[in-house]
Amino acid sequence: MGTRFLRQALRSPRPWIALALLLFAMSAGLWHKGFWGAHGESRRAECAREIVVSGNWLVPELLGEPFITKPPLLYWSIAGSFSVFGVGELQARLPGLAAVLASCWLLFGIRRRESLLEGAKEEEALEKAHWTALGAASLPLLAGMGQNAETEPLLFFFTVLSIAGWSRLAVSRPLGLLGIVIGLSGGFLVKGPLAWLFGGGALLAAELCAGRQRRLKALDWLLLLVAHLALVLPWFLLVLQEVPGARETWMGESVARIGNADFEVHRQPFWYYLPRLFSWSPWILVLPLAIRQLVAEAGDGRQALQRAWPLVWLVMGLLVLSLATSKRAHYMLCLLPGLLLLLPAWGGRATPWETYTRILLRGLAWLVALLLPIALAWTLWQSAHHPMQQALGLAIALVLPALLLASRKDGKQSLLAASVVFPLAMGATGLGLFPALDEYRSPRAFYADVRETIGVDTRVLNWMNDRYSASFYLERHVHPVRQVDEIRTRLPEGGWLISEAKHAAGLEGIAREVLRREQIDPFRPDRRRGWVLLQLEPLP
Repeated sequence: MGTRFLRQALRSPRPWIALALLLFAMSAGLWHKGFWGAHGESRRAECAREIVVSGNWLVPELLGEPFITKPPLLYWSIAGSFSVFGVGELQARLPGLAAVLASCWLLFGIRRRESLLEGAKEEEALEKAHWTALGAASLPLLAGMGQNAETEPLLFFFTVLSIAGWSRLAVSRPLGLLGIVIGLSGGFLVKGPLAWLFGGGALLAAELCAGRQRRLKALDWLLLLVAHLALVLPWFLLVLQEVPGARETWMGESVARIGNADFEVHRQPFWYYLPRLFSWSPWILVLPLAIRQLVAEAGDGRQALQRAWPLVWLVMGLLVLSLATSKRAHYMLCLLPGLLLLLPAWGGRATPWETYTRILLRGLAWLVALLLPIALAWTLWQSAHHPMQQALGLAIALVLPALLLASRKDGKQSLLAASVVFPLAMGATGLGLFPALDEYRSPRAFYADVRETIGVDTRVLNWMNDRYSASFYLERHVHPVRQVDEIRTRLPEGGWLISEAKHAAGLEGIAREVLRREQIDPFRPDRRRGWVLLQLEPLP
């Protein structure tokens, strides 16, 4: 059965296979995933919620204050989701999910089109495109970021859209130019100048490697620049009129992060990204083989250079990211299209390099397939949370070794099976491991109890606790305080305080405990995390 499915998938590769796997990997168990403390997701979601409540779409606000450190497109997309589907964690993550799925579809089309332009037959072009899409579905980094209400999934989509526009230039210049300008402008409205590094960097690498066969002429660059400014500048100009100090905020957020040696936020050494290349697993293991095949298949040096533009883009992008002062691992996400577009289409007869790479990939897949059922079985035994869902995750995980065994005789099917293991493993983990862990980390259940206790109109302060998830879950501005005097200043007539249990001891003399909720770490039952609701009496 498994062998027949794999054979059919290879005979007629379709993007829906990769899309279905990617959707499962991202969405399994997502309905149980709450926001954690001051985690970035809660900040983005609360900003979008305030847009819906206030109706002020021009200047996003956070806790009632302008929040313009990033351009607004992510907040607008989440607010749009809230307007249509209601306010909630899953609704906040829908734009990211949709962006990653759309990116996978676009990558399939890019690889197919470019393969046909290189002279491949339709069947060969489809197979190469299939491996690119399947590679996207198999990357834990991409699926993991696609689950989050963050900027990276949308920036990834607009980066891929820029590349798709460049690829479309070969068959339709108007559509190609439109795709490029929307990709660059959308990316800029998500995360500012980083869109130039990713989408713009891909275009630059492709054009530099194309030689005389460049697809963009000088007039095209001018048209793109004018259209880009026309789409991007209006929001910035309007906000400059509305928010004092906006220019300084943008300069600090964008320019200082790149070139200011004194910038301390996320400061990391130059070599920070090198060990983190393994976050591109499993396909980073294929990169040496892809480079070797790229050179071997090219008829001459110029053709090899034209096909190598994704590799050139990867190197350029990593170098620029390494030179920047501020570094974070997930910034590497938007360079992944370069890796995916380099993936080889695996032939029937394997060279020694292909055999070595297949052994590595299957070995990694077997490691996942053997360890994951053990971890899920232990969690099911240890935790009473969601036993049916955890059992379903375990059942899926038990299929993984059988899938690898069913394809062991055929090298091509064997590699496909190893690739399918990763998204299935991510989905099984989302069903079995994450819900139990999330209930320990997320205060969502506590805030539900708080809402029932205090009603909807009373004021609440956060005592040495997170700022944003409290505001999101309680649907009001919950300002953080760290000094007792500040509590009395903000609540002279009394009110409510929320705090993690470990910080509440210092408030015993001025407030009384009304509600307490504790969660046990499913992996370490001796460790607990708790939150308390305290009532502050009015001043005499």
